[in-house]
Amino acid sequence: MGTKYLSISEESWHVVKESNVYGAPEPQRFRGPRELIAPGDVLIFYVKKTGSKRLDGKFVGAFKVTSTWYREDRTLWPDEVREGEVKYPWRDRLEPIKLGTCRLRRARAETRLHSEQGESGLNY
Repeated sequence: MGTKYLSISEESWHVVKESNVYGAPEPQRFRGPRELIAPGDVLIFYVKKTGSKRLDGKFVGAFKVTSTWYREDRTLWPDEVREGEVKYPWRDRLEPIKLGTCRLRRARAETRLHSEQGESGLNY
């Protein structure tokens, strides 16, 4: 069980938040999400600045992975729907732990503060 930090587009973040699902593409030459994410892991999502309207550069939520990877052949993600093609057929079910926004600068300050108090982790 571990913690993984994932950058995601704002439009895909809304899908994760509403469906409690994370998706991955078919395996490539490198180790992808299917090899790195397992049941019990905590996924912390960060919204990329590119193409973002409101949430750019913010941490937006933490989820626990509650399933093994399963294959789904229906479109879910915004780019899949636009193009009519499944790009991320491998899916994991998620359970929300904490939702909300936090800028990186604040997260660093919070982490430093909690470390000084003998606590660890990210509070937002």
